[in-house]
Amino acid sequence: MHVLLDDIFPLVNQTSFKFLDELVKDKKYIFLGESTHTAKEYSEIKLEMIKYLHQNHNFKVLAFESEFGDCFIGNHLSVDMDALEFMKGSIGRTWQNKTNLELFSYIKDTKQTNNPLSLSGIDVQPSHGKHLRTYLENELSDELKDKFVEFDENLVALLSKSKIKKKDADLVERLINIGEELVYSLHTKKNELSDGLVHALNMRIDYLKANSKLSFAKLFEYRDHLMAKNLDYIIHTLYPNENIIIWAHNLHIKKNSSNSLLSPYKSIYENLPDHIQNQSLVIGFYAIEGSFATPFGPPIELKKLNKKHLEWHIDQVTNQTSYVNCHSDWAEQKFKVLESGFMRMPIRPKEQFDGLLFFKKISPVEFIERPQE
Repeated sequence: MHVLLDDIFPLVNQTSFKFLDELVKDKKYIFLGESTHTAKEYSEIKLEMIKYLHQNHNFKVLAFESEFGDCFIGNHLSVDMDALEFMKGSIGRTWQNKTNLELFSYIKDTKQTNNPLSLSGIDVQPSHGKHLRTYLENELSDELKDKFVEFDENLVALLSKSKIKKKDADLVERLINIGEELVYSLHTKKNELSDGLVHALNMRIDYLKANSKLSFAKLFEYRDHLMAKNLDYIIHTLYPNENIIIWAHNLHIKKNSSNSLLSPYKSIYENLPDHIQNQSLVIGFYAIEGSFATPFGPPIELKKLNKKHLEWHIDQVTNQTSYVNCHSDWAEQKFKVLESGFMRMPIRPKEQFDGLLFFKKISPVEFIERPQE
């Protein structure tokens, strides 16, 4: 069964999002996926979609697939730093490209208006030298600061390993104890940031425990569980009653990822309560051809696709970037899709997404600063 022409909404340009008006009118949470993090066209379209949703549909929060604590503090300090510093201290290097710098400039500019857009983060993977580290080094007393530095540096080092080994058990236990001491101290401060900081450190402790116990496959699933906990915290505690945009990989936002026969797991979406799911619109991003950037090497070409692939079928009925509605009968059929440039994964589109953004061709992002090994 072919994709129906009636389900295709071509984007004449990158600001023609009128088709979204009907789709989002009763939604509070919009999930924007991506089959790769480093396609220039994905970031460009997301930039314009975020602006449109913010300006026309009262979406006030962008929750990024980057560490909660760094985004939480970055948003708090954003008025006092330039857009580049705001971006580099908030999100992972994978997303630090020229288009996303425009996004952070936009977020920063809105802070001076009566309609500010706030940044938050859903991930639990910490990295070195970002906003949370800088902020706590400045705010904690000397004794606690030394403990936090020990906690942060060893945590990042341990989590950078492919696997935490048994010989690291004593260090893991010490870091957990230090982390819990820091949590107690921050909890007693009771200022405007203390609850968010306590949540951030608790998530780091929880993720460290998981890394020391779980296999890679189980850890991938547990990370989605923790990201859902972060998003639940954002929705119910940080920004209650606000409309929120979530930016994450397709694999994290699928509506029914546990139904996969090859590698079942519970995605962020599946870990959320029904009342959030029922108010959500989930959009996957896919492309038929082109290449995407890699942090430590040359760009990678997308694998060639055939009639077994959903992208191939969409390509037969549109000659440009288009939104594809996944609520018709054709979307109940099984197709393959290409994730992360090399994983051919079977899906029934109707089970996983409300809609898709289809790209005829993608190209590599331009990194602001090429990551160093």
